[in-house]
Amino acid sequence: MASMLSAGDYNGAVATAVSVYSSTVYADQAVSAAAAAGRMGDIDDYDLKVLEHWFQTGQAGSLVRSEMRRRGLAISGEDNAWARDMQMIKSANERFNAARSTSSYRPVEQGPAVSGSGPTDAIAKTREKYRDAHCTMNNNANRYLCQ
Repeated sequence: MASMLSAGDYNGAVATAVSVYSSTVYADQAVSAAAAAGRMGDIDDYDLKVLEHWFQTGQAGSLVRSEMRRRGLAISGEDNAWARDMQMIKSANERFNAARSTSSYRPVEQGPAVSGSGPTDAIAKTREKYRDAHCTMNNNANRYLCQ
């Protein structure tokens, strides 16, 4: 990991600390080095989310949350994404219903009727097709099936 940091591969160092070592000590070192180099933007979103859970307090935690805010990522306890999504769905439904009430649009209440008698008709057609092939192609005209 030290070789990654000295080579400037801050994303690799953080990913290694998170995914390979699962080490908060290494992750703290990698985050501090990335922040000192002004390269927090190199760290993957996934790793930032993991780091946010690992570092609830302290310098590493504030650096991670600051970068997440800069990117517009949801931060635990600060952003209720579910409530925001529900509000967006509700407002979309309201806009749709308002537009529908003022236009000639009307949803289809029932689909067209299916022609034919359904699966039994298809089964009978398939049986006849194979019966004919069996009787004519294999010289089986005297078999009970072909009579």
